[in-house]
Amino acid sequence: YNFGLWHFFFIALLVAATIGLYLLMRNKGKPERVTALYLLSMVLLYQLCMRFSFVRLQDYQTAHGIVGALPLCSFGVVLLPIAALSGSAFFQGALFMINCPGAIIAFVWPNTGPVTIFHYNVTYFVFSHILLFVTTAHLAISADGMPRRAHLAHLSYAILAYYLLMVVLNGIAVRFGNGYDPNFSYVAQCPLPLPLHKILP
Repeated sequence: YNFGLWHFFFIALLVAATIGLYLLMRNKGKPERVTALYLLSMVLLYQLCMRFSFVRLQDYQTAHGIVGALPLCSFGVVLLPIAALSGSAFFQGALFMINCPGAIIAFVWPNTGPVTIFHYNVTYFVFSHILLFVTTAHLAISADGMPRRAHLAHLSYAILAYYLLMVVLNGIAVRFGNGYDPNFSYVAQCPLPLPLHKILP
């Protein structure tokens, strides 16, 4: 249940994991920190790829079939290993601006469906969103990927381009997915219980 004991436990786990990784890496050199973030991002990418085997058998949350397994909602996960190795503050800052807010929104109002706490929908959601937030946040904290003032203008159109791409791909998925709307990166429906579709039709 949202805002129940388990929900608050998972949010506390998110905070503890972020602080714990900081404490582990604060005395490490930058090459070691970057290697650690790269390995964590590869674990996250591997877990995303393994979701394909699950959706072949049943739905994941509200995702139906192979369209629901496409990593477009999690496009930032696919880019994370590349960003970790790139050394580009702009690239890392852009992912920080996309992934961290997305993970926070997902944790504030998770949508895992009417299942038990140890169901795959819940365990995958919790593990992946904690790891996504922690790894992306540490691109800024530990790998000097914090967005800088000089990057803000570029970030604005890069993030706009990203979401426009998601709108196009989501439209294609709806058109050829028998009307199923995968809501990539929340471009079709707000992840929070707000009537934005009425305010901004």
